[in-house]
Amino acid sequence: QHTLCICVLEMRLQLLTRTHYLIARCHVTQVHSTHCAALPTCLQHFEDILKQNGGTADAPGFLIGNSITAADLAVYHFLAAAEQHYHQYYEKLATPLLRAFKHSIERRPNIAAYLRSERCQPWDTDSMM
Repeated sequence: QHTLCICVLEMRLQLLTRTHYLIARCHVTQVHSTHCAALPTCLQHFEDILKQNGGTADAPGFLIGNSITAADLAVYHFLAAAEQHYHQYYEKLATPLLRAFKHSIERRPNIAAYLRSERCQPWDTDSMM
């Protein structure tokens, strides 16, 4: 669990919002390429974790143990944001377990209801939030 938490934190550091990069005086084009360069590494790490936990395309399982945890929800959020903001890169990546994992989280009754509700706000255009 500790390694997974560190990876999620590292992922967030690598995929900071445009505002953070602008504060650091980077150009928007550098921001975009930094995000896209980090995406395959982050996604492959989570794909590998699902494989190690016995996940399959039909039953991807969870990142830790055999029931949903906060780590699963955090990675789901990251996947949904990555798909929204970097769709052209996200679609090209060979991560079948992560795609199945994302869909399995979205099919959970309470999450599915939230995603259909008015409370579910559209993604910000320049943030992973």
